[in-house]
Amino acid sequence: MNTLACQYAEQCAGCPWIKTKYSDQLLQKKTALNLALNSQGIETPPTELLSIQTHEIRDRVDLTIKNVLGQMRVGFFNAESKEILDIEFCLQMSPNLNLWYQEFRKALPPINQGSVRLRVSPNGERGIWLDFANLDVKNLLEEKTWLSALMGKATVEIGQKRKVLGIKEDRLRLLDSEPKKWFETYDANGLPIPIYSAIGGFTQTGFAANKKLVATILDFAKSTKLTEWTELFCGSGNYTLALASLGYNVTATENDELALSGLAASLKDHPDFKIEVIKANAYSNSGRPEISMTEGLLVDPPRSGLRQLIDQIGALNVDSRPKAIIYVSCFSDSFSGDCARLISLGYRLE
Repeated sequence: MNTLACQYAEQCAGCPWIKTKYSDQLLQKKTALNLALNSQGIETPPTELLSIQTHEIRDRVDLTIKNVLGQMRVGFFNAESKEILDIEFCLQMSPNLNLWYQEFRKALPPINQGSVRLRVSPNGERGIWLDFANLDVKNLLEEKTWLSALMGKATVEIGQKRKVLGIKEDRLRLLDSEPKKWFETYDANGLPIPIYSAIGGFTQTGFAANKKLVATILDFAKSTKLTEWTELFCGSGNYTLALASLGYNVTATENDELALSGLAASLKDHPDFKIEVIKANAYSNSGRPEISMTEGLLVDPPRSGLRQLIDQIGALNVDSRPKAIIYVSCFSDSFSGDCARLISLGYRLE
């Protein structure tokens, strides 16, 4: 397929690959991964590239709002000037998300600058998370009109604590939030399992990509023949719930309160799932489940990678180490370095 005909392709920093033919994108990404591995002295194993579609892949999007000389802009950064590029229509948003974005654009808030996350749930419900300065939030609550109108269009979360906008005693209030079904994971048959989360909580960016990602994780897990898994950095349970749907025993570790509350809500819908959730810092030995007690280890660390966790695995007796490690990564540099260290412990990269 040729490149997408996006009117913002020359300026927008949101899609750095958009001017590259899709077939070339896949080749370049595979080459970049191979080079990262080769730089660590790792011979590249056979690599499968998984593709979904070239556009309309986002069901949530993070945007910046800015007042520029009295004109409100909402969109992504300009690749050259670092100013905000006002985006009227984005080819990467799903149809439902683009409809929600068009509605939101009609009346932007009277602020100088802030960030928003727009999200649509699997059943089409609209949500928005506003990350504005405290003074802007205070002024909007007192002004009432803009926030009241927004409440008529979507569920509204505000601030780092993801408080939900509501009405109490006839006044706009910021109330404690309850996780809702904003996302979904999938069982081995590809059937959806709802994930409860905050609108501003972390999930993958779209349903289609996540479905293929989860299917890949389950294929790897089944190929190991292992049924006991420890998962570190489990978030709201994207892989936790999927693994448990196979009948596996899963011990899941997460430190983020919002993610844990979402996972707890999801588990109420699946009392048959064999999942133990532990609140702990995955990098610390304190409170975290013993890695030596697990058969399989699933990790999805931040960009910094596994860090001292590999030393902790290496300190174990060889027979006590995880028999298989499934490693999900969004950053090839830390991933390739971690792979080299794990290979030095006797693991083999597939």
